[in-house]
Amino acid sequence: MAITFRNVYLETADLRRRSMKKRKKTRSRRKRPRIEQPCEADVEREEEARALQAQLHEEMEDAGLAGMLPLSFGSSKKFEAAKRQAKHVKFDDIGNETLVELQPIVLKKRPRDEEDSEDEVEADDVVDAAATTESETTETETVRESPAALAMEATMDPSLAKYWAQRYALFTKFDDGIRLDHEGWFSVTPEVISEHHARRIACDVVVDAFTGCGGNAIQLAKTCRQVIAIDMDPAKIEIAKHNAGIYGVADRIEWLVGDAFELLPTLRADVVFLSPPWGGPEYLQAKTFELASMRMGSANGIDLFHLARRVTHDIVYFLPRNTCKKEMRLLAPEETCEFEHNFLNKKLKTVTVYFGALACSLDKQTSDPGHTHTPEEAVETDDVPILVS
Repeated sequence: MAITFRNVYLETADLRRRSMKKRKKTRSRRKRPRIEQPCEADVEREEEARALQAQLHEEMEDAGLAGMLPLSFGSSKKFEAAKRQAKHVKFDDIGNETLVELQPIVLKKRPRDEEDSEDEVEADDVVDAAATTESETTETETVRESPAALAMEATMDPSLAKYWAQRYALFTKFDDGIRLDHEGWFSVTPEVISEHHARRIACDVVVDAFTGCGGNAIQLAKTCRQVIAIDMDPAKIEIAKHNAGIYGVADRIEWLVGDAFELLPTLRADVVFLSPPWGGPEYLQAKTFELASMRMGSANGIDLFHLARRVTHDIVYFLPRNTCKKEMRLLAPEETCEFEHNFLNKKLKTVTVYFGALACSLDKQTSDPGHTHTPEEAVETDDVPILVS
């Protein structure tokens, strides 16, 4: 089996905006005054004037009149008077003069705007792709949250505070009334990653086998004619329907309540998108994430892949960033698959594995040799170098 690797670098809208502002300010600080080359004719005239001035000095010295007549336009008395410091006089009630001493004026540098200080924050300091928080929002960019969002913040679990700070990275239209349950906060895919998946998958019919709160299904509905969204929890389906309505794509999604292992064999589609539960945030505590350890009833992640293969050969598997590469090679040993690393705000967040015609599809669409990836034969080790796109 051949396997290729690709890095995809994405940014949230907030970080992209702040990065652009920072670059503009950096360019303005580095700007230097332009030095213009003087005209040759002007240089010749200045040299001629200096020569004539020197000649006049010599002639007046020879005549014994050095320093007695002005050698330039204007009065020397006025020049000397201008050099003397001006005096300010104040008169009292009976007409006596009082000299007023001038106080020096100290010019203070204007303090930098709060916006400037925010632009100095490096992108690496942005925690887990969090969008703009209340403390980071400038006075001119104040985010007015909806009453529903404020009510959600007041009643939510304190352990989800980290994900609340990321709400605009998860859904850019969050303040329009987006709903999430407890599990949805840490399982929904960031919107820019979902958009990237949707652009690559773009097809006629796609199955989202574990739709959850609808983050992936919403973006897929923008590029595919029909999306079949499956989830065994009716409450999640209702939340996903509501969120899809906010994005205006609910009419392109068919909602199915049930077990994906039972429904997949009955469906026909061009692509199957697999994003099963990873087991909560605890998956990052392990050195590597293995499909065999991802339990879904009596089945695991490997069984899920082979079941999806009965629907179509074009499969997209969305997995944690510490997924075992060796295990992924063994899923389809006779085929080429693409292992895509998804970086969000310069941090590796997740990996996406493409099978079938979707593997290396970007290389087939572009003729730019700088973006071509040569498949590398799989080796019996998990330490595989990452090819930078």
